[in-house]
Amino acid sequence: MKTIFIITLFFLFVSFPPDVPAQDYTNLNLPEGVKLRIGKGRITAIAYSPDSNQFAVASTVGIWKYDALTGEELNFFMGHKNRISSMCYSPDGKTIASGSWDNT
Repeated sequence: MKTIFIITLFFLFVSFPPDVPAQDYTNLNLPEGVKLRIGKGRITAIAYSPDSNQFAVASTVGIWKYDALTGEELNFFMGHKNRISSMCYSPDGKTIASGSWDNT
């Protein structure tokens, strides 16, 4: 009888978990005062668009493009086989050029 009671309690707790708000994992382990986590991997370059409305972040994983006002991720680009060493926007802000240690 005791075993049936314990099994029943177990299934009740598993079936009806308490309401626990989910944590925002994007801000976990950030130092105090930090507002945004950008990119993934080790950041190697940052470039602002000529009008300063967007910025791009190059890392060991690829290039992310963000809205500078909201921090929203706009695009992700990948393709280099090695670390990105430099990056810049074109004067009209429509193109991002990047250079890498893979000679591309």
